[in-house]
Amino acid sequence: MSVMCLLPFSCSLEEETRTEVEKKNYMNNAEEAKDVLLGVYRTNTLDAMYGYYLSILFNLGTDISQVEGSGNENFRIIPTNSFPTTQSEVQQTWAALYTGIYRANDFLERISNKIGSYTTTDKKLATLYIAEARALRGMFYFELVRRFGNVVLMTSTQMSNQNPATYVQSAPEKVYEYIEDDLLYACDILPYATDDQYRESNDYRFSKGAALGLLTKVYATWAGYPVKDESKWEAAAKTARILVESGKHGLLKDYEQLWKNTCNGTWDPTESLIEISFYSPTVSGNSDPVGRIGKWNGVKTTAIAGVRGSCAANVKVVHTFVLDWREDVSDIRRDLSIANYQYTDTKKSLWVAGASDTDESAAEKDADPTKAQKNKQNYTPAKWDIQKLSLIHISEPTRP
Repeated sequence: MSVMCLLPFSCSLEEETRTEVEKKNYMNNAEEAKDVLLGVYRTNTLDAMYGYYLSILFNLGTDISQVEGSGNENFRIIPTNSFPTTQSEVQQTWAALYTGIYRANDFLERISNKIGSYTTTDKKLATLYIAEARALRGMFYFELVRRFGNVVLMTSTQMSNQNPATYVQSAPEKVYEYIEDDLLYACDILPYATDDQYRESNDYRFSKGAALGLLTKVYATWAGYPVKDESKWEAAAKTARILVESGKHGLLKDYEQLWKNTCNGTWDPTESLIEISFYSPTVSGNSDPVGRIGKWNGVKTTAIAGVRGSCAANVKVVHTFVLDWREDVSDIRRDLSIANYQYTDTKKSLWVAGASDTDESAAEKDADPTKAQKNKQNYTPAKWDIQKLSLIHISEPTRP
């Protein structure tokens, strides 16, 4: 599964009209139910969720990527494992995941009370929405159990209002069983993205393919530490086989098209099972509602007023990984995935380029594994290269 970031576009200054409706008086049809369901999805965009922590920050201490700098101050406290149990980022993610679970439970309870009065068509849509909410709840619990181990199973909104002293942690295998039940339901009810005849749009939402993909990952994780139920390896293989043999998903012929789609806000379910879309027409205060994907883990870029914004490029590619990958000269994915360059206010230049280097001498230095090793530590992921891949420009009108 992939995570997606859409750029903020220009916006209108017209004031939005908002109407508040009491919960019990809403969800009277499928359209209103969808509004509430999208609120469950919105949990994913929080900084403490996939906006930053789960997508970037918590992966920096692994072999996937490394963080710039050498100290453990500020955001480096997480990837250097220097944080205490009271670390705010950890607590915020814990709270955000349970917020998502509460929202999913609340949606499921309310739609079960309303669906009986829906039209036949709305009942079909509501059934799909229930499957989506259960898939989301399963995903939230999967993030909890794989990161925290023993967690409390909140199966209703009423439980969330109990005295915390009454909560009892569940063993990981019990949490996995609950996740499995939710995802099996979603796999059974939801159509593949390309077969969906009911939802007006399934962009960036759960489908059968996404549920099967997530369930495969759940089984594979369940088979490992700490439960070590090795029978789940077979379950993972069986589930993955269903997905692959369905023929509903596959690899794009052009690998670069994946990143073109991402940088241009194009949803294509061919290779991507599900994506999380970040969009905000305005940014105010200290919040970052468009997420940090692409800005923190993109190509180093200097801002040019009226042309482009800046990219901090705080996430670096592990250099030993680059060295190993460069031994396979036939793999076209390498140069499309790793940026050995940056964008300054004047030009695109290689990280190894010195003041006296020509383009040719810099290229030779970059190709030589024995030279400029320190400079090569600055390589970043290249798939978020908006300068290269985006067809969207700041002068375009706001998209709906």
